[in-house]
Amino acid sequence: MGRPVARSGAVVAVALFALAATLTANTEARVSTSGAGAQTPATGGRVIFRMCCGPDWIDPGQTYYSVGFMLSGAVNRPLYSYTPDHPLHPVPDLAEGDPQISADGKKVTVTLKTGIHFSPPVNREVTSRDVKYAIERAFTRHVPNGYVFIYFSDLVGAPDDFGPLTDIAGIETPDERTIVFRLERPTATTLAGALTLPITVPVPREYARPFDRERPSTYDSHVVFTGPYMIRNDADGNLVGLADDIEIVRNPNWDPAGDFRPAYVDEIRFRFSDVDFTTMARHTLQGSHRLCCDASDPDWVRKFGSSYQAQIGSAPGHGTRWVSLNTRVKPLTHINVRKALAAAMDRKGLRHARGGRLAGRLAQHFLSPGGPGFAESGGFDGFGHTRYLQHPGGDLALARRYMLRAGRHGVHVSRHGNYAGSRSLLMVGTDSEPGRTVAHLVKRGVEALGFDVHLKLVPPDEMYTKWCGVPSAKVAICPNVGWFADFFDPESLLEPTFSGHAIRRSGSNNYSVLDDADINRAMRQASTLLPGPARWRAWAGINRMVTKQVPGIPYLWDVNYAVESPDVLGVINPYFGSWDLSFTSLKP
Repeated sequence: MGRPVARSGAVVAVALFALAATLTANTEARVSTSGAGAQTPATGGRVIFRMCCGPDWIDPGQTYYSVGFMLSGAVNRPLYSYTPDHPLHPVPDLAEGDPQISADGKKVTVTLKTGIHFSPPVNREVTSRDVKYAIERAFTRHVPNGYVFIYFSDLVGAPDDFGPLTDIAGIETPDERTIVFRLERPTATTLAGALTLPITVPVPREYARPFDRERPSTYDSHVVFTGPYMIRNDADGNLVGLADDIEIVRNPNWDPAGDFRPAYVDEIRFRFSDVDFTTMARHTLQGSHRLCCDASDPDWVRKFGSSYQAQIGSAPGHGTRWVSLNTRVKPLTHINVRKALAAAMDRKGLRHARGGRLAGRLAQHFLSPGGPGFAESGGFDGFGHTRYLQHPGGDLALARRYMLRAGRHGVHVSRHGNYAGSRSLLMVGTDSEPGRTVAHLVKRGVEALGFDVHLKLVPPDEMYTKWCGVPSAKVAICPNVGWFADFFDPESLLEPTFSGHAIRRSGSNNYSVLDDADINRAMRQASTLLPGPARWRAWAGINRMVTKQVPGIPYLWDVNYAVESPDVLGVINPYFGSWDLSFTSLKP
């Protein structure tokens, strides 16, 4: 998930389309805005959000996709949130103030606001016990969360893997407004950053527990909410319309006096459609009361940008896309083979398949623009030692020199620098565009060095859950992977994807199966540092170490786009790279 930067000040402004040259030069620092910010937003009305697909989960304990985060931001209140005008620094949401970190870095204390109530049919006031239960349920096999073991495993008494509901001793609730997190290691900075994630959205145990006994939990269709909006439900709390469209309406128990969200509109309807993004964008741009879409497509930016500049918004994606190389599958176990593949790869062609310059800047490493550690990693230029990334169009002569080096260490290589062994490499990519084109381009680049490649194309979810995210599947190359910040700290980009400990977690995101003792040690130490220059330099150093190991071939730092109708005043929240439903309004 994750991702930021919007201009401070008038957050009611609509983001402005920028020309590619300007946009890609500045994606690390801004979300541009137009003169529409001078307009006063109207209160009330209904907006339709057109998109291809719905959220992965309504349940805040399970959602881990951008659309789920966007919806959660309107209907739920985690402990802390990123807002359009505070894109790099979270503000207290359910919490009353900043998290208090002990001097030894092993305790985080949060005080909750009073007067926040659950939506019907629960209705009662939120307490610290609801946050405790929300986190504990995410460790169960009935509510398998995608990141709980990444950021919360240092809690005293935390389970080692998904299992039954457990009382975690490291989450204390001394009173109804106080929650204390105690840690085995001094990793309070990491945990405090993760308190922005939906896992901290309160869940009432007395109501949710019967649903959580099912496997998987059926709370997903009975969620109660704490934000300004709620998904329409019936008298028994059953959410209405999830199979087709989702309609969010005002939460009658929400008190605007205790929330920073203006929540201008009365209703927002999500309409799912399998039509192409260009058609959805055209209907939105030429229609009324509409927003679009759940994914970016630079093609419609090219087609409509000059005519609808004030209706197209952009934001840095705060993530990196790469081609993962499995460091445990021969002959990719040899670093010079991985360097050869990186040198041979036409990374400009891969970016072109995703939209060219409008899609974003060519990536040179694994920390994305706009976040801490990026400048310390050499910024857009990257690290000088990565010769294999210095030729974005590919350099076969250099690639073959790397192959010849590998040949001197036991890899079967011809005298011309091509692979001469008998192993076939399994590559698994997505069967939908633009990923499918990217996969074929990667296959062509690998075959140029003499490798035999077996390409298997599958649906995106299956690609992760059955292949690339499963080390035992022994997929040599995954051409369509990437990672986006869960919160704005370099650890959230590098630890889930390149830590050896991540391999041993359920649902690994370490697609390259990289398990380097020096990197693991450096990550463990860096996770204990307080926010600031020393921490950013440490994680930039880890970024250098990872890039030097070539566990993947980075090729894109994304830019996200979104469109709106002429009568809508949309506001982009850079955290999830799309419209913030709680700040968007209609024009008066």
